[in-house]
Amino acid sequence: MTSQNIAPLKKLGQNFLKNPNTCLRIVNESNIAGKNVLEIGPGTGALTRHIVEQKPSKLILIEPDDRCIELLTNLCSNTNAKIFHEDALKLDFENITKGEEFHVISNLPYYISSEILLKLLKSQHIFPSLNLMFQKEVAERISAEPDNGEYGRLSVISQAIYDCEIFLHVGSHQFIPAPKVDSAVVYFTRKTNALNFDIKKLEYITQEFFMHRRKQIGKTLKKLNLSEDNLANIGVLPTMRAENISVEQYIKLANLI
Repeated sequence: MTSQNIAPLKKLGQNFLKNPNTCLRIVNESNIAGKNVLEIGPGTGALTRHIVEQKPSKLILIEPDDRCIELLTNLCSNTNAKIFHEDALKLDFENITKGEEFHVISNLPYYISSEILLKLLKSQHIFPSLNLMFQKEVAERISAEPDNGEYGRLSVISQAIYDCEIFLHVGSHQFIPAPKVDSAVVYFTRKTNALNFDIKKLEYITQEFFMHRRKQIGKTLKKLNLSEDNLANIGVLPTMRAENISVEQYIKLANLI
């Protein structure tokens, strides 16, 4: 099966959206009229068509598939669009946006979705909102709360910066080809009152804690050389497990190392 006479490539993780109503709902959720927009992996332009209709101030498309470039160029011919024929993981977001704020929309390739998300999170000062499609299980991990089996590193790092909400579930039948899993769209709104922290330290500390998520955290606390007095002040006990610690507590732990 094809979209716009372009067959999806498995090596690029391509699953093209084919339901225009779903595409419209995703774009409308972002409230992007007259704003700067960045789309990662537009493919054959299922979302791009609706983005263009919103008349964004500036539009950046990042697409690694050379077969899609001409189609996207024609689709955006009457817009202030720049198309980067590149892998999003290799691009410097600060450089291509010139430090301006852009709202991100993307139907992410499943196999690199977490990696792209972490890259976006590290440039949160550029991106006031993210509107991203994930495999359903990944979306549930991102939005999970403490004391939930799905709660993990992605939950903590994402929620330290953004309010994260699943607003749309998308069945596999809405894609070409139909994947073996369902999808969900997460809307990220940058927090205005987020605590200050070093994201690299938060990445490190969550990696250490969730490496043994079912075990008590006492050994990890000793490894990180965190004093009991400091831990008591933020309500963290050696008998707790990684999934019991709140996002705010993880931020405070990161600020102690």
